[in-house]
Amino acid sequence: MKKVLLLLVLLAGLVFLIKTGHDYTPANRLIASVKVWNEMRIEFDQVPGNLTELGLQAKYGDIRWNCGSESSRLGDRSCYADMRTVNGADAWFVVFFFQNGHLAQIKIDTTRKGYAELLAFAKEKYGSPRPIERDGSDAPQLIGWTLANGVLTTTELADGEGTSQFLWISKNRLMNSTSQRQRAVGSAMLRVSAAR
Repeated sequence: MKKVLLLLVLLAGLVFLIKTGHDYTPANRLIASVKVWNEMRIEFDQVPGNLTELGLQAKYGDIRWNCGSESSRLGDRSCYADMRTVNGADAWFVVFFFQNGHLAQIKIDTTRKGYAELLAFAKEKYGSPRPIERDGSDAPQLIGWTLANGVLTTTELADGEGTSQFLWISKNRLMNSTSQRQRAVGSAMLRVSAAR
């Protein structure tokens, strides 16, 4: 009995050490597949841009969300949940980002296998993706789908380290970003004119 108890304590310690780093390792994937049962389906072309935190929790009431303030370019609040699958694809987690009370973006972290599965889902549902032009960056090539309510984007290839992301950006968020850039360009032009 003491040997069994000692073995359980050692295993618990090993699990704690592996999980604390939150590294995307095969061991953590095994732990997550046993521990995390959350599965969700997201129809990206039907996500309402006016979705609120309360609406998210009502729509996906069986998922335990960790919501809080978020001070990033993605939003001012976010709701996060560990995931086993998203649309049947092997996943690590999903984050819903909100700006001024409404959904701005959804970010999904997938395993290498999950990337291929979610990419196949998107191609089947939304057609062939288009390359997204970048400003001379060495970053991986982005591809995406333009939907009526926003844009779904990812990298052309899965991340070499085994984790990849899919990002859905709401139409309102895209329009606000464009307006902000136009205002910034207009302000810069005014400063240049004033300097002459």
